[in-house]
Parts: sequence; structure tokens; C-alpha cells
Amino acid sequence: MATDVTKSAVPEPAGLDRGIAIEHDVPARMRDGVVLRADVYRPASGGPWPTLLMRTPYNKRETLLLTLLDPLRAARAGFMIVLQDTRGRFASDGEWLPFKHERPDGHDTVEWAARLPAPTAASACSATATWAARNGWPRSSSRRRSARSRRD
Repeated sequence: MATDVTKSAVPEPAGLDRGIAIEHDVPARMRDGVVLRADVYRPASGGPWPTLLMRTPYNKRETLLLTLLDPLRAARAGFMIVLQDTRGRFASDGEWLPFKHERPDGHDTVEWAARLPAPTAASACSATATWAARNGWPRSSSRRRSARSRRD
């Protein structure tokens, strides 16, 4: 039976979706000590998995945002998904100063995600359209890869 992906755009509470492990507000310490928080979705068994990372100032649990990247559907397809609130927004600590910390926080988050249990070297980054236009492209154009991906 085909799955209607539009019905799973809002994450279900941890433990309700069999076969998927969900961790909410996982802390990621940045180089200056500020803690950003992410929700991590992954298949409950196996691994390693390719990792999809989305950082946003618009609330990582926003229903509209989750229509862009449905974490449950992606985890069912064999990906680990990391959805992170940017500095000073929603569950993340620090002061929100638009665009000031995005490059180092993005780099530190990629390094942190590479140390999570069972990611692979393959990863992709995304953000909502306006945020990506300002932050996603400059970060990815820096050609920095996580230390883990350089080892693999």
C-alpha cells in the first residue's frame, strides 16, 4: 500500500513511528560554547546512513518547513535527518544576530553531525529558501567537509 507523504509532514512523538529512532533537542556545542539544539531522525537499526542536515531560524518543528523535508519519510528511506534551530531561535541558546554566526555554526554543526552514531560521509545541507540564499550557499561554497568525511 502506498504511503501518503502529505500525512506525515508533522513529526509523530518519539516512539510512535516503529522503525525510526527520534531524538528531540539534541545539544550541539559550538566553538564559542553556545549550545544549539537539533531533532535527529534515523532508522532504528542498521547504519551507517547518509545524513541530511537542515538548519533554520523558522522553528525546526514548523509544519510548513517539514513539507520541504519530511523527516519520517526520509528516515524510512534510509537517511539520518538533523533539523536544527539556528542560534538564538526557538530551542537553541545564544543571541540571534541574523547572518553573524551562520558560517562557523554551520561548519561546527556539520562536524557535530559527523560524530553522531552511524552517519556516513555523504551529507547534504538545506535550509528554507531565503535562509539558504544567504547562508546555505556561502557555507557550502567554502568546500569544507567534516573531518569524518575526510577520513572515510
